Amino acid sequence: AEICFKRTQGNPFFLIEFVTMLEEEGLLEFSLGGMRWMWDEKRVESATMSTLNVVDLLQARMQKLPHGYQVLLQYAACLGSTFHESTLDIIWNRHTLLNSMYDDSNVPEIEEMLLRLVERDFIERNKSTYQWVHDKVKEAALSLGRAAEASFQYQIGCILFQSLGPQELEDNLFEVVHLINKGRGGRIDYVGL
Repeated sequence: AEICFKRTQGNPFFLIEFVTMLEEEGLLEFSLGGMRWMWDEKRVESATMSTLNVVDLLQARMQKLPHGYQVLLQYAACLGSTFHESTLDIIWNRHTLLNSMYDDSNVPEIEEMLLRLVERDFIERNKSTYQWVHDKVKEAALSLGRAAEASFQYQIGCILFQSLGPQELEDNLFEVVHLINKGRGGRIDYVGL
């Protein structure tokens, strides 16, 4: 309990992520014979010494996902706290093609990947939109791969600006302009859009 508190400062979300990581890494096991959880405190302490924060834990979980899922998480992170499957689909089709990221013949459909990400507790579905289960999950996804780079966000913003219909663009105007601004280093006139 002391190690868990030290690593999570008692935050329930962080605690769940930490205990999940311990179980996935084999540092915490349930003994059916003894009907109790088993761990080696010294192993847990040394193995988690470098665990500075929950973002590191989340990134480690995300990096175990297939590459396509990691890319999808990065795209979603660029879109803010909530996003639509249709918007991700636009980015997926245009950006992966633009960058020849990989052969997507073995990559599942976006809907299937989103469902798996919901099952893994990275995102949740709310009627017609998806949202991050916690802002730290979005932060971890944004720092995967190239998503935090200005050029990456600029490309995503340009793709959205060119691809969204008038109503969709109006609904997402601030996110699109923010992404473009990140890459340009300047400001765009909102009225001109």
